[in-house]
Amino acid sequence: MNDLEFTSLRRAKISDLKMPKENNERQRNFFFKQVERGIIYIMSNLINIATSIFIVIINTYGVYHYLLSLNGCKNSRAKCLRYYSLVLMYNLFFEVLRAGISFSIICVLTFWSLTPISNLLLILSLYLTIYAYDHGDTFDKHGYYNFYGFNIVILVFIPLFLYLSYIVKLIFQGLYKRLLYVLTPAIFILFICYIRYLILIKCSGYHIGLNGVKIDDNPDKYSCFYDYPKNCYIDLLSPFMDYSRIGGNCTTIRDLKEQKTYFTYFLIPEKKYANTTRFGFPITTTNEFSLKTQYNIKHFSERVSKSIIDMDKYEKIPNNESKPLKPEVVLEFDKNNIGQIKIEINKNETLEKERKALGEKYKSKFDNVLFIFMDAFSREHFKRKFKKTTKFIEKYMKPNNDLNDYKAYQFMKYTAFDCFTQMSAQPMFYGEKMDPVTSNGTFILKHYKERGFVTGQSIDLCSRELFVTMNNCLNRVIFSDFDHENVAMFCDANYYNRDNPYPFLQGGFSIIRRCLYGRDAFEYVLEYGTKFWEAYPNNKKFLRLAFIDPHERSEEVVKYLDEPLTQFLEDLMKRKLLENTAIFFVSDHGNGMHGYYRWIQADDFLFERTLAFWFMILHKYKDEEGIKNLNENSQTFLTPYDIFDTLSDIVFDEVNMEVHTRDDLGYSVFRKIDAKSRNCMRYTEWPLDEMCHCRIPGQNYSTPIGLENMKKQKKNL
Repeated sequence: MNDLEFTSLRRAKISDLKMPKENNERQRNFFFKQVERGIIYIMSNLINIATSIFIVIINTYGVYHYLLSLNGCKNSRAKCLRYYSLVLMYNLFFEVLRAGISFSIICVLTFWSLTPISNLLLILSLYLTIYAYDHGDTFDKHGYYNFYGFNIVILVFIPLFLYLSYIVKLIFQGLYKRLLYVLTPAIFILFICYIRYLILIKCSGYHIGLNGVKIDDNPDKYSCFYDYPKNCYIDLLSPFMDYSRIGGNCTTIRDLKEQKTYFTYFLIPEKKYANTTRFGFPITTTNEFSLKTQYNIKHFSERVSKSIIDMDKYEKIPNNESKPLKPEVVLEFDKNNIGQIKIEINKNETLEKERKALGEKYKSKFDNVLFIFMDAFSREHFKRKFKKTTKFIEKYMKPNNDLNDYKAYQFMKYTAFDCFTQMSAQPMFYGEKMDPVTSNGTFILKHYKERGFVTGQSIDLCSRELFVTMNNCLNRVIFSDFDHENVAMFCDANYYNRDNPYPFLQGGFSIIRRCLYGRDAFEYVLEYGTKFWEAYPNNKKFLRLAFIDPHERSEEVVKYLDEPLTQFLEDLMKRKLLENTAIFFVSDHGNGMHGYYRWIQADDFLFERTLAFWFMILHKYKDEEGIKNLNENSQTFLTPYDIFDTLSDIVFDEVNMEVHTRDDLGYSVFRKIDAKSRNCMRYTEWPLDEMCHCRIPGQNYSTPIGLENMKKQKKNL
């Protein structure tokens, strides 16, 4: 046997040895394929059985709902059924054809599965039944069930079950690459569905105030109900709208050597202060800063620039010579031109004695009023961004709390008139709406001063007032200056740009953190408030702290104020400086600045435009009737007019008609208010009907302007 024959024989024997092994592998592969096919068959049938059960359940409910909703027909039930049958006869052919096409597509999609044809026939018959029973052409309440019960199930649930069946098949077949392509659209769709779910659930808190208290819309008690938003984006997108960290924190001072240059650039004349290191901000309560001549923000800042005081020269002026009032806020620059603000209240001892005598003469509900005002801050946004302040207020809402006799109240249905400050602040502080013809209100501050209160204001805006008052209105209202005021320092060019008063990266309307000489601007407001309160410990006091921080396009910067404001209040309470004090937390209106939410006309943004807040913390208020009224009025529809009357009731401790709002538009929350008489039709201030949220049942309008628009529409028809 030669080598070639030997090699051939050897290969044949080896081949004979391999054949049993290959046969065994084929048998094993065949077995596993049968097992895999059996598992796929079982899984497919289980999914289709679940689909069939689901469809039977929804069809059963559909028939039940159909019988119940026969009452939607305006004629007799027999006549409705007869007419419905005639309509059904004309349309039945087209509906069967439509259903047949839909299920033909389903059969094509399921050609790969082992689903028995009987299951498809069962599904088809059930859907034809549901469509025959509820076409929705005649009855008022039927169409929507036909849409959801038939089209949505065919277009969503059946494809979904088939899709899941296909994924199960790919898993058992080990086709993981194909599975990746199949899962990609599913992940995308699930992500979209999840986002949509978040948009819906974010609306769940609008009927809930602080401490979990819910709005009461009982029609037996109140004449209107709240219509809440359906789609909510602010909570969802808020983290992505936060630009406040762009500029860093305030301890990282930018442009150190440029601070003095910026400050002196707008001073008039600039060269006069070239060698000055200490600058005093002028007292703005003097006649030269009268609101009637400085109603415009730009005019006011120019006046401040002309009145900056060179403190080095000021201290050398003899006391017997005429000189400006000593500044309470002084800016000092060191040798490196780094600035530092120093605040010192100039206590007026003559004023102290005069007001103390008046305070002892006239009775008031509380000896002190601390009025904390926020611009453009909705109640819902207060809960979002003021977590610590919310908890601070809530702890005084607990029943039977023994926290130093403080008790907190909230007014759930308090509503602003517009998303502009003027429309709400004028009624709030003057008891009158802003009108050049009819306005003749008196600033509530005047009454407090006349009855013995020392008054102060600190506001982080270069303005005498919280809003720009029309000049022709100023000629009619009675204005009064605060005794002490911290305003001028916020006209500093490092904070405020006089050439452009409303930039979005600087000053009171900035979307980044508002810093001034290494500190947050609001810190100076709080520091001034603390020192004013300490300066007159034995006098009645009215202090208004106003913050413009929420008034910017991202609506995120205000969060930095949360903790410092809470610390400010806790510190005063621990030192027992807030005894016999009424603390107000008030906003003029809700969120109204954000461009993106405005552009997409987001439901929650539109709702929050006038969703202002009003909370109060009262110390040792023991009047049982007043406490009862406060609790009842917490669910009563209220407006800024009611704040004016409440402030008036505190200082007079009685309803004084001379300072009561015109036409009884407002009423003190310490007194009983007829809740049934309160709705949007009482007021003419709303420029749009939808801005008043307290809707009147059974009406397509809620305000006088809404009624007028309805009449115009009917006339055009």
